[in-house]
Amino acid sequence: MAKKGGDAARAARENIEKGLGRSIISPNKASDYIKPIEETKAEELPFEDDDKKN
Repeated sequence: MAKKGGDAARAARENIEKGLGRSIISPNKASDYIKPIEETKAEELPFEDDDKKN
């Protein structure tokens, strides 16, 4: 199944690249655009049981 999924993904990428006339592969990674967890502001959300008590 993984092989078939990889084949489908490659065919889709090649089709997009043919339409664009350039490669869509880049050296960038998703982690280059996502802030580390330490830098994000975390907030505590109430539990469902807390709402029933009030």
